Amino acid sequence: MKDINDNTVSCLIIAIAQTKNVVAVKDKNGHFTYPVRVSTGLERMEPEKIRRAKINIYNDNFDYLKELKTFLDK
Repeated sequence: MKDINDNTVSCLIIAIAQTKNVVAVKDKNGHFTYPVRVSTGLERMEPEKIRRAKINIYNDNFDYLKELKTFLDK
């Protein structure tokens, strides 16, 4: 790809698909919480709310990877 000065540069992209399932994380007090990435931060949500939001994860991730491929050099 080109930088702002039109120099050819390399860019490493690490694309990680979202999980289809709700993931619980044990906090320092031993309680399970359900964190969700929100922009640059983190929000803890109820598992059922997360589950409803993940209905289309499978299709959305594959569409995203197809779109990402269009930016890669061939």
